[in-house]
Amino acid sequence: QALAQTRESRARGPRVACEMLRGLRNTLSKSGTSGFAAGSGAQGATVINKDSEAEAGAASSQPATNEGSAAAADTAAAAALAANATGKTAAVSNADADAAAAAALAANATGKEIVPAEAPSAEEALEFEEHWSYIESLGLAKLPGEEHIVRFLADSITASPLPAPWAAHRDEEGKVFYGNPTTGETSWEHPLEDVIRELAGMCRVCVSLSRSMRERSIADLREAWEVQAKEEFSQWYSAKDQSSGKEYYCNSLTKETMWEHPAEVLLPGHFLKLKSADR
Repeated sequence: QALAQTRESRARGPRVACEMLRGLRNTLSKSGTSGFAAGSGAQGATVINKDSEAEAGAASSQPATNEGSAAAADTAAAAALAANATGKTAAVSNADADAAAAAALAANATGKEIVPAEAPSAEEALEFEEHWSYIESLGLAKLPGEEHIVRFLADSITASPLPAPWAAHRDEEGKVFYGNPTTGETSWEHPLEDVIRELAGMCRVCVSLSRSMRERSIADLREAWEVQAKEEFSQWYSAKDQSSGKEYYCNSLTKETMWEHPAEVLLPGHFLKLKSADR
């Protein structure tokens, strides 16, 4: 059942990503602090290059001292997560495995047959395998032993869009690389690699927590990420290039400018974090 849900998630990934990204953009646009203000901006736009865990054992079987130690460890780890969130790091959980197990139990209890999801296409399977290999190459997980982290990150980036104007391409040997048509830059590194690295560390911490503490910590992180997304989005305003009449966007704090809509550049990174938290 867990494998079926994973396959179904990958198959629906691109469509769901677009829908959720539009929803996040609309939410931020409707908030009181995130609307774009018309402004004169620069005289000419300068384009920027921004270069399972299993819950085992009954609590009653553990001595009271061990329970206190476990609770203290959970609290310390959760505090570290909260501190990292405010320092622009991220976290994830493996709650999807718990949900899959619960669904299987419910289906068996009611006598209902578990219907497997449609298998991913060859292209989708290849994309996931390539992301898996890419995550392994970054050395973010200790293998063997932390395959759940690799799978989690590969699933997350497979279902998430790239920030504009980046796009994925293949070289003559079929190897994936990323290109920015605005600047002409190409790279072997995923444009959201910094976010991926942050999520790897947070995933490792989250899976060490008890379920209740993990759920609370992820909820706090999600709230912090949403606030951060709104703050970053609110810094941008639209302007028009006097020579071409083309609309571009300016950052009121850094004075950076770019042609791409900020939602298409900034939100994919936030989407990757929020999508990971939902897992």
